[in-house]
Amino acid sequence: MRLPPAENKDTSYQKAVGRVIKELREREGMSRNDFAELMEVNYSTIQRVESGTWLSFSFLERIIVALGYDHKIFTLRIHERL
Repeated sequence: MRLPPAENKDTSYQKAVGRVIKELREREGMSRNDFAELMEVNYSTIQRVESGTWLSFSFLERIIVALGYDHKIFTLRIHERL
């Protein structure tokens, strides 16, 4: 299952998710390349996720776990950016 397509009101939500992921990745001191390697994907996948153009629920779950965050805290961070 994928998050809603990046259009109209859904765009702001996907972009907020991407901003939070980027912020947390940078807080951990990881480059996009480092994060892509950790997630076992290519650089462009991380770029698309952080820009809010693509993200599946299963991949979001993997990201939250990899960054060591609680789902509730992650969700609160997203809503702060909407």
